[in-house]
Amino acid sequence: MASLWTYFNHPNFWWVLAGTTFLSAISALVGTFTYLQRKSLMGDAIAHGILPGVAGGFLIAGEKNALVIMIGAIVWGVLTVSSIEWISRKTHLRSSTAMAVVLSAFFGLGMMLLTVVQTSGLPDASGINSFLFGQAASMLPEDLMVYSVFAVVVAFVLAAVYPHLTIISFDRATAESNGFNVRRVDAVLSILVVAATAIGIQSIGLILMAALLITPAAIARMWNSRLIGMLIFSGGIAALAAGMGSVISFTAPAMPTGPWIVLILFAFTLISMVISPQRGLLKRYRQQKKNQDIILRENFIKRLYHQWERSGQTAFHLSDIEDTPSKRTLRYAVNNDWIQLAGNSIHLSEKGMREGRRITRAHRLWELYLSKALRMRDDHVHPSAEVMEHLIGDDLEKELLRALDYPLTDPHQRDIPYEP
Repeated sequence: MASLWTYFNHPNFWWVLAGTTFLSAISALVGTFTYLQRKSLMGDAIAHGILPGVAGGFLIAGEKNALVIMIGAIVWGVLTVSSIEWISRKTHLRSSTAMAVVLSAFFGLGMMLLTVVQTSGLPDASGINSFLFGQAASMLPEDLMVYSVFAVVVAFVLAAVYPHLTIISFDRATAESNGFNVRRVDAVLSILVVAATAIGIQSIGLILMAALLITPAAIARMWNSRLIGMLIFSGGIAALAAGMGSVISFTAPAMPTGPWIVLILFAFTLISMVISPQRGLLKRYRQQKKNQDIILRENFIKRLYHQWERSGQTAFHLSDIEDTPSKRTLRYAVNNDWIQLAGNSIHLSEKGMREGRRITRAHRLWELYLSKALRMRDDHVHPSAEVMEHLIGDDLEKELLRALDYPLTDPHQRDIPYEP
């Protein structure tokens, strides 16, 4: 604990922590629009494609100069995007294929220049590897100042084009049909992605920078449906992961920052996949369980109604019912006054009769619709109607009745029961 406290009192610690969280949040905001426009691969291509600019900037400056390296990274990032668009436009290759070609070529060139840097004998040559996997602890205040200035510019530009990005992210076709200059906005977004990638090269690393652009947006989408909520959540979760990764980077200097941040984001992704209120597996399980319970209840009351149709009796014994219901289903039917239960004897109430009539009517209407409208054979309509009967609401039932001209019988000549 004493050693941890010593790291927290390190004069560079709070600079690195504040700077890394800020840079990561800005990158995640830009990445949210990339994610919404399904351009996730573009971020990966740019992250790998700017490596020649990083290595070249190092060789030009002769040292680890953040400003020169940033300029080199941005220049090569723009060149990466331009090359991908040119190849896609001038050839029959798909955009994803063009990305793979440019990414491979530029990253290969970058690795060659990286080897030149490492064998150059320059005093800071050993620190060049921090740009591959990220090492927040190695950043100096002056480095953070350079990255932060670029980040502020990115934030201002993003705010300026926010309305336009919103339009093309959610209704691109309408924007194009109305004469909106979509290509210009796409170009601005590409430059923003390049800059957002470049500002995180030392804290996150080139190889894993694409994860910081896309993963926070993917996590935010599981928790929010509105764009502003996604942006806030995406920026917050990226800042949190970056802060945690920076702490680890200081307390364990041998471990690069980038992989830790990505692993933390991956952990947040798994947690969100399970518990998110909109798309979580837990919510989906509960919804499936709820739907299953509804189907079991409705099938049970429908069977009782069919028993009444055949016998005219409203009192039954449990052994007379096909597919004996579970205690859970029986308890629900009793609590909702569908039935009265005494031992193994069941009495169908008036409310239960209405519910059974409704489900039976929905089933037979669907059978007739499938037979007439979709030309399905009469002996094939039952399984589909068994599923669809549980989906019908009052409005849809009215539409079916109108479309079928208020029929009296189903394809099997059974009466379609209406309310008396």
